[in-house]
Amino acid sequence: MHIETDKKAEPKLILRGVQRRTGTDNYETTVLLFEGKGDYLQGYVVVNGQKRDVIAHINDCKADSEVSKVKSGFLKLSQREGNGNNISWHEVGYGHAMNNRKDGKQVFYDTVLFNVDGETLNARITKHVTSEMHAKLGFTSLRIERPKTEKLDKTEQAEKLTLKKPAAYKPSRPIARKTA
Repeated sequence: MHIETDKKAEPKLILRGVQRRTGTDNYETTVLLFEGKGDYLQGYVVVNGQKRDVIAHINDCKADSEVSKVKSGFLKLSQREGNGNNISWHEVGYGHAMNNRKDGKQVFYDTVLFNVDGETLNARITKHVTSEMHAKLGFTSLRIERPKTEKLDKTEQAEKLTLKKPAAYKPSRPIARKTA
């Protein structure tokens, strides 16, 4: 006897952004977007400490006939407002794939920058992003693997952070002491 389980496939995480909390070594998730059933992503963004459920509509690449150049795609973030029959969608921000940098540093074609209410959030693509989705997100080149960083274990970190005690003070000549 064969029993089928009715498991829903978990949605694939496409973009995840984290930000270090000021003054700590703790991180908080600022962008979490999952693949939707159409040309959109769904999830949330955190802006000014407030979590907002959003839909990210994927706008495909378009050819600009005046410049004869292809404009890369972008994401339009919308938030649902209202309840019941009075539901409307309000645009709260947008996101663009990072295809170049003004500071001359290397581009890895894995980061999307979002502007939500004047705040900039960044998110990186995950392993679930197919080459088709990568292109739809607006990247103009294939993803480049980031160099691996050597992570130190906690004891090594503690050793590096421990301040060395200064050597005991030794005068260059003996100190004359007065005797009474």
